[in-house]
Amino acid sequence: MASLTEPQSAQLYMWLTAWFRLVEQAYLHYRMGNIPETTWSGQVIHLKSALSTQSMAAFWKVRKSIYSEEFQAFVDQLDISNAETIDQMFSGFRNERPAA
Repeated sequence: MASLTEPQSAQLYMWLTAWFRLVEQAYLHYRMGNIPETTWSGQVIHLKSALSTQSMAAFWKVRKSIYSEEFQAFVDQLDISNAETIDQMFSGFRNERPAA
């Protein structure tokens, strides 16, 4: 992230803030029973993968206080040691070409 310009850093900050807020809202709706387990489990896989990246983990460490304590506790207890990395997530279709 050190190579980003100031406008790029601001854009990334705003995107990460919004993305984590979206996941927080999904988490709270899941806890209220509004989102089925099958849907939520996919969100958790994506969240773990995101947190396995250096930039996402750094953002969360510094800015997690702007999210609810309940969501902070949930994210902080996630085990990302075996999380699929972003590269692994995209490797399956990175070289695929759309059908003509």
